[in-house]
Amino acid sequence: MVSNVRIHLGEATQRFFQNSELKHFIGEGFRYYSMIMLEEGAGYFERSDNLGFTAGNEEVSLASLSPAFFSLSQLSRRVTQGTVPLIAAENRFRAKYNIGQGSGDSYLPTYRFRGMNIVLEPEPVSTEAASSTTGLKIEYNYVPTFPSSASADSFTFDTNFSTIYEGNVELWAAIAALESKDAMGGISDIQSLRGRLEKLDNVFWDSLERDEQPDQVDYAGIDYSNPFM
Repeated sequence: MVSNVRIHLGEATQRFFQNSELKHFIGEGFRYYSMIMLEEGAGYFERSDNLGFTAGNEEVSLASLSPAFFSLSQLSRRVTQGTVPLIAAENRFRAKYNIGQGSGDSYLPTYRFRGMNIVLEPEPVSTEAASSTTGLKIEYNYVPTFPSSASADSFTFDTNFSTIYEGNVELWAAIAALESKDAMGGISDIQSLRGRLEKLDNVFWDSLERDEQPDQVDYAGIDYSNPFM
């Protein structure tokens, strides 16, 4: 990728731009597009894992997850017949009772976050190990490892980062490199590169959303609050 960035810069060998500089800008570009993909929440940089819980302890730690936890997609309770999605505790000012909280398949708590822990409400009365049949199943988004200036010339991005977007990263890095020289008194014409990147970014945004269904489907029934319907 360093060589491809140099093609955009019109510099076949090191003269004005050091390899370490270009690697740094490539890493920045990868970070920029990866965070956009994370924010879209369309399944990029997502994995699943198992979590256990302990009787009398409402907290379940996320610190051991690898890659590191960034945001939650879905938390489910493993039961005999499969999994049951758990509901987030949205009302913190509601009374919480431990009576009849259940155990085994009947234990279906709500959850909320506290630091790097998930808080189960009510707390469990039995202990379950993390496995494919017991405990909790977590589907979460993680932050990929970003290349650095010390990376090899041949970058290996996260496998969830499609190779078709590497062209965006290369142009982004070339523009960032030219802008850094301009800031130090250099002169460059980067409008053509910006135009090419804009076209690639349009493709990036159009192809990013994997879900073909609308985010929200309006209710099409009768609105009884409207006297004219």
